Amino acid sequence: MAQVLTAYIYGIDGPGGNTDIQAAGGQLNAFSVVGTHFYPTSDVRGAAQVTCQSIIEVAPTGLNQKSTKYYTAATVATLVTASNA
Repeated sequence: MAQVLTAYIYGIDGPGGNTDIQAAGGQLNAFSVVGTHFYPTSDVRGAAQVTCQSIIEVAPTGLNQKSTKYYTAATVATLVTASNA
């Protein structure tokens, strides 16, 4: 079974454009651990103007495609711990 981690997302940058989540508490999303990369940020995203602590980058599924970046208030350390659980 593939490992899955969850995180509240406040913004998305993807091939179709950028989206700020309207829910003040973010939107809960689940991610497969395979094909993801975590790195720190300090961007402010979402309708609630949350200072995000990290980006979850999901690798593209095809050639010549852009990755999708999900902005979360969770730290990189928290995401790594959750992905190893």
